[in-house]
Amino acid sequence: MAATIRDIANAALVSETTISLAFRPGSRLSAKTRQHVLAVAAKLGYVPNQAARDLRLRKSTVIGLIVPDITNPFYALIARHATNAARESGYRLFVAESRWDIATERESLVHLVHAQAGGVLACFCAPESDGGAILRRHRIPCVALDVIPDAYTGPAATNDLRTAGMLAGEHFAQLGARRPALFVPGADAPRFGGFRDLLDGFSEALTQAGVGLDRTRIIDAEATMEGGVAGFARLMAVAPDTDAIFCGNDLCALGAMQAADAAGRRVGRDLALLGIDDMPMAGLSRIELSSIRQPVERLSAAATQMLLGAMQGGVTTPSPLHLPPELVI
Repeated sequence: MAATIRDIANAALVSETTISLAFRPGSRLSAKTRQHVLAVAAKLGYVPNQAARDLRLRKSTVIGLIVPDITNPFYALIARHATNAARESGYRLFVAESRWDIATERESLVHLVHAQAGGVLACFCAPESDGGAILRRHRIPCVALDVIPDAYTGPAATNDLRTAGMLAGEHFAQLGARRPALFVPGADAPRFGGFRDLLDGFSEALTQAGVGLDRTRIIDAEATMEGGVAGFARLMAVAPDTDAIFCGNDLCALGAMQAADAAGRRVGRDLALLGIDDMPMAGLSRIELSSIRQPVERLSAAATQMLLGAMQGGVTTPSPLHLPPELVI
């Protein structure tokens, strides 16, 4: 039979109120007493009923995070940093995955509603995502993270992709590239406003440098390694003389690097290549992928604090928070 709060109180020789305070971050309990209670609880295998506590206090300590692809290192880092930020404030984070599918995203959000999540951090999967409206109907605060759907009007924290695009264009111009290409999902109609910003910034920087961006070199490529491989094949079919490629993320860039090697084009000698995210693997000596670093930890922490403020009744501004990127050669 599972140990109860009364069992812990009797074993620790303290009141049941003291037991409750020991499991509450930031309570008035002394560090010595808390450590004593937690040691006794651990010995007896006690697990506090957080759901019952939330119900009693009429306050949920559950935060939901929905991401399109948990295997993508970028979203995995968002989950880690958001978890840390939530834990520091006494909240728990539950992660759901949409797999880039709106129906799955809706289903995951409904599960978070049923789980009585107090708020949701949402990396939405498509411009037409209606997840913000679903959460608003249930009066659950939401902060859009990384990308913003077309109809979303709530608070958001994103990376400044227009500046990222300009950094990439300036970098290629400085390298002497004259026939650059861009790999983004949905090249004819970029999937998210962020990708449109990326395209605009990239094109503007190249134009200012007197280089320009040929429309045939804007290639539809998914933000995966497979997308980079397929994108490189499409590019070679229409513009084999391309001398620089800017990819929408590092995974796509790694796929393009692999395809270029297979085609006998050496990155760094025959072809300039740039990704976004600056994943740890991009710095490995056998890869050495130049990338545009996005402040993932700051982004996740800022979004989490925005959400906690909304959950605690604070006023949030609908104006998105844009964090600047950094070019890493």
